[in-house]
Amino acid sequence: MNMQQDDALQENIRRTASGHALKKIQVIVEEEQKKEALLGRVLHAFLLYG
Repeated sequence: MNMQQDDALQENIRRTASGHALKKIQVIVEEEQKKEALLGRVLHAFLLYG
């Protein structure tokens, strides 16, 4: 492989790795949002019903 092909390959690998990392972060954030929403509903119920 020449240098241009190698550079293009390295860039593609970095983009792919970045995409996978972003997807993992998105999953973590969505899980946290679900937990916070559930906690909000529980606290709301406590406020309403004691």
